[in-house]
Parts: sequence; C-alpha cells; structure tokens
Amino acid sequence: AQKGTVYITMRIEGEGVKVALCDHWFNIMDEYVGEMSPFSFKITPDILERGRWCEVKIEFDVPAGMAYVFLDDRKVFGVRMKMEPKYGISYLHLQTDAESADYEGTLIKKMSMVGKED
Repeated sequence: AQKGTVYITMRIEGEGVKVALCDHWFNIMDEYVGEMSPFSFKITPDILERGRWCEVKIEFDVPAGMAYVFLDDRKVFGVRMKMEPKYGISYLHLQTDAESADYEGTLIKKMSMVGKED
C-alpha cells in the first residue's frame, strides 16, 4: 500500500518492541530490519507505560514520506521515511527491544491494516 493505517493492540510488560513497516519479508531475527525498512521506530516503556493495554495506530503515507504513531488516538511522534519502497508497504515486522532475555515481553492482542493505493 502507498498509504494506510496499521492497528496494534498491545501491552508492554518488558522492554518493548521495535516496529518496522517493510516492503519485503525479513527473517524474524534479522538485526538490520530497522536500517533496511522504509519506516522503523521503537515503542518502549518510556512511551507506553508497562502493564496497560493500548491501541497503537500507525498512519503511513509513502508519497509524503511520513508515518505518524498514535497511542489511544493521541499523536505521539512522526517517523520520516528512510528509503522509498518499490511496491509500497506490505509487511509489519515486530522484534523485542531487549538486549538479553526478556521474560515479561510484549503482549499483542490484535493487529490489522487498512491500505490505500492512492
């Protein structure tokens, strides 16, 4: 999709997650996903407090080169596109932000995406 919205209902218990909107598939453990994806950012406990369910909304616009992150409908920050995706955004990639074992982790209740081609 060239434009769209990703919805993730999540609860951080541990260190948080790295989020990437990608134009191709990456191995789940690839350490370069954030560098090689059009949009990438982190959702950590300093942004979303631990133990609280939250609706994360990511609105992306490839032609404008921007994505915006909302927590419970409150805009938190914007993310500039690092590289132009050849065919638009087609994958959501989530990885832990922990540097070592994170037994609490991040819980994901629901994910969905609505894409547009214009």
